[in-house]
Amino acid sequence: MHSSMGNHLKGLAFHEKSFRIQEISLPPNHPDIAMNYNNIGSVHNAMGNYTTALSFFQKSLDIRKKSLSKDRISFTNIYDNQGSIYNSMDDKSIAQSYYQKAFDIRQHSLGENHPEMANSYNNLGTIHSSIGDKSKAHVCYEKALEIQQKSLSNNHPDLVNIYNNIAILEQTLSLDDLSLETTYNNIGVAYGSMDDKTNALLFYQKALAIQEKIFSPKDTSLVPIYSSIVSIYSPMEMKTEAAQFYEKSLHIQESLLSPNYSSMYVIHFNTARTYGDLQNYDAAFTRAERSLFHARLAFGSGHEKVQNVERYINIPRSK
Repeated sequence: MHSSMGNHLKGLAFHEKSFRIQEISLPPNHPDIAMNYNNIGSVHNAMGNYTTALSFFQKSLDIRKKSLSKDRISFTNIYDNQGSIYNSMDDKSIAQSYYQKAFDIRQHSLGENHPEMANSYNNLGTIHSSIGDKSKAHVCYEKALEIQQKSLSNNHPDLVNIYNNIAILEQTLSLDDLSLETTYNNIGVAYGSMDDKTNALLFYQKALAIQEKIFSPKDTSLVPIYSSIVSIYSPMEMKTEAAQFYEKSLHIQESLLSPNYSSMYVIHFNTARTYGDLQNYDAAFTRAERSLFHARLAFGSGHEKVQNVERYINIPRSK
């Protein structure tokens, strides 16, 4: 298409010529005429003729409502186009209302995790960001990212666009903002699911830096991010670093008045095995003993998990 190559006047002439042919050969409410109105509106939008563009989008929508009343999903692109124009005209409230209409139809017709929902979340995120509602913008961008990670290749332009939106938003937030921490953590999870350990670790560390400014060293809120970091360090064979974060988790867990014995058993056991891999057998034996102690409290002496620790403890003991 000429318009997509930036030659808007030629593109407009092409669409208008097509429209004149359709006017003669098709009934006035034919879906193809609605499509042409939408195309003409898009060219005027690209040219900055917003009022004219809106009139053509509305004509397209009116026809679709008459001829495709049961196919409401066909309305969504027009609502997005109308929202985009009002956004360009700096009328954020009306822009949001049109984006919300498209969102509601897609959510009802396609489901929460359909790829087209990412577009709606991104549009709403852009509006929330522009009116200063950074937390809602974060939620929208994170949801768009979550959907697109499942359906797009790692270097798809739409995925890059979401990352750019998040990066722009980050620049406006305080470095101790928990919503920013949540975003970093979610991006870390996304990279981890793609087996991109380097970037996963980078974003987990960013999330940790914020949490460490907000929470005390013994706050249990730190345990999940410690576990996430360990889940990256261990398969990367960074055993010393993994052991350090296991120890941080244990330091928190052991300070609790009512510790979770099953959780303590797991952390002690994983720490013991990590020390064993590092050939630090004294530390491995100490942690294995503590794992055994908590396993017995959690499951009882004859439990399979207790027996598993009992078998393991003989390895560092014999070294």
